[in-house]
Amino acid sequence: MINLGLWTAAFALGFGLAYGVDSNAAFVAGKDVSSAGAVVYDSFSRLLWSVCLCWVVFACEKGYGGVINSFLTWEAFAPLSRMSYCMFLIHMTVMQFLMAQITYHVHFGHFMGVSQTERYFSVNNNKYYLLIYN
Repeated sequence: MINLGLWTAAFALGFGLAYGVDSNAAFVAGKDVSSAGAVVYDSFSRLLWSVCLCWVVFACEKGYGGVINSFLTWEAFAPLSRMSYCMFLIHMTVMQFLMAQITYHVHFGHFMGVSQTERYFSVNNNKYYLLIYN
């Protein structure tokens, strides 16, 4: 009974945080947002999101995960898991190397962000392929 209650609380809290009121987006859209509500949401949203994820990890590790544990431990996720861990280990080196090659002033905007992200992703994937499969 406690397990079901904690799963329900974690799901409701996570859903509320993911789809709840985002004070920055509301401000940009021109909606009137109270300062107190914005401060409370912005102060606690990341902390509470991590608490929800901690419950999922803890419950799955201790055998209370049920269907969610079965889904998260599905064998098809193994290659993706290895690739993402490898990218995590080498991504800072790749970013430092690529940024050190820039010889001009960079004016960061949406296009620049998308192109740099694509560049980092493709270089990291190529290094992963070379490290794992060769």
